[in-house]
Amino acid sequence: MKTKTKQRFAFRKACGYFSIFGFITSLVFHLTSILGFSLFGAFVGFLHIGALLAFGLMLIFVLNVPGGEIWKREFVTERLKSVIPKKLSFVVLSFFIYMILNSIWISIIRPNGLPSFRDEKYVILSEGRINTQQVIREITKEEYDLLNAKDIRDLTGYWMFFYLIPALYFWFSLKKQVLDV
Repeated sequence: MKTKTKQRFAFRKACGYFSIFGFITSLVFHLTSILGFSLFGAFVGFLHIGALLAFGLMLIFVLNVPGGEIWKREFVTERLKSVIPKKLSFVVLSFFIYMILNSIWISIIRPNGLPSFRDEKYVILSEGRINTQQVIREITKEEYDLLNAKDIRDLTGYWMFFYLIPALYFWFSLKKQVLDV
């Protein structure tokens, strides 16, 4: 029984480090995209999958009851509030509001269409199905990089929030578990 508790503690700790790493990475990507350039374009997909994984693992831990039942009738927010200190609810709320405002801002300043590289040219394509996309206009490499940075900024605004909550949950649940032992 003790070994299972240690394994659970170690896994929760690993999830916490993973969430903290994801939050810091998405924060760095977000800040660089605000400056007008994007880092590691191929790495972006891993951040997206990681945010879903971190949040999903947190939900499994939040909904897991020590008696072995996985789904309890308690609301997720109540379980999160019991672990994350109230003084940090302002931080979570701030990131939530920023996520919404950032997305609205990007949708206002971003042109209609998707930046793309086709036929050795940088272009903006109409949105829609891949086989029906039309070239709206040709753009420069600088415009292409700037539009990609705006897309990264939009995504990282969400990722910061969806990494922050698991990071705080795992961090404070570990602190609570250490204090309870």
